[in-house]
Amino acid sequence: MYNQKNGKIKVSYTHISTFEKCPLLYKYRFIDKIPTPPSKHLSFGNSVHQALEYFQRQLLSGGIEIFSDTVENSILAFLEQSWKSEGFESQSEEEEWKEKARYALKYYFLPWIRSQMSSNYNIVAIEERFEIDIDKCILTGKIDRVDYRKENGSIYYRIVDFKTGEKVPRKMQNSEDTQLYIYTLGAEKIIQQKLSFPDLKPENLILEKIMYFYVIPNNEVENTIEESHRNFILSKINEQIDSLINATENNIYPPRTGRHCEWCDFRDICPAFKELFILSQEKPTNKQEILENLIDEWEKMVQDIAEKERQIYELMQEMGIYEFEYNGKIFKISN
Repeated sequence: MYNQKNGKIKVSYTHISTFEKCPLLYKYRFIDKIPTPPSKHLSFGNSVHQALEYFQRQLLSGGIEIFSDTVENSILAFLEQSWKSEGFESQSEEEEWKEKARYALKYYFLPWIRSQMSSNYNIVAIEERFEIDIDKCILTGKIDRVDYRKENGSIYYRIVDFKTGEKVPRKMQNSEDTQLYIYTLGAEKIIQQKLSFPDLKPENLILEKIMYFYVIPNNEVENTIEESHRNFILSKINEQIDSLINATENNIYPPRTGRHCEWCDFRDICPAFKELFILSQEKPTNKQEILENLIDEWEKMVQDIAEKERQIYELMQEMGIYEFEYNGKIFKISN
């Protein structure tokens, strides 16, 4: 078995979700470790995440004053320091994406984190890795940020997860989500390791919420886990881990086809893709499939509109105007 500790396999949420999507994809990526082509989306996400990490660590240590006149220059300098160029097709494309990151950090992230500074939460961890020894494996992961507050002898905590994709869920994720549960286990271990509360009982360590901040569209989504669902989620995770370990021990990784095959990095070597490709040339007749295709097209149009709005607001900012009316549509920049 790969990546072991104390004779147990290490398993992260990414391992579980990849295996659930396609066992063969899991094998190619994590067992065989086949290299994949550079991705501009991955480079962009890593660059922004690293800039946020550097900025928040400086903020936490007192090296940056959030309301100072130089704070914008600081976060843009962290972006420049963190920027990764792999995967972009041209210099102009790279500069376009970098400018999108600059704008988002300056006009979306900074106002958001300033508003967070007035809350009664304290940051306890930034980009923190965790390992949890459970019965059959070591659960691992990394959390973007963990905050906490004290009230009436209890510790309330929240998990902050920064997203760099432009697609925001149309609805809240199910509270039975595997990732959320693993995050709560990790956050609770981090809090217990970093803070000294010797008399704290497990029932007094309480998840308040999980915040997803989508940096590019400037959108915040909150979620939580209902206490009544915890045992169900744990049972679900155990089943998923059992399947993953069984496949690893027996070296059995069947392909599982689906819409994810369209952008899979391993299509050229996947034995199932050729058959799927032939079938995909036929026009769909199933109404649900037609509906899904229409929704995909609609989501692409929404993303295009969001990008145009970003360009409009950026140009308005450069022109020094905060409200503009054209063809009956009013665009406003909030102060």
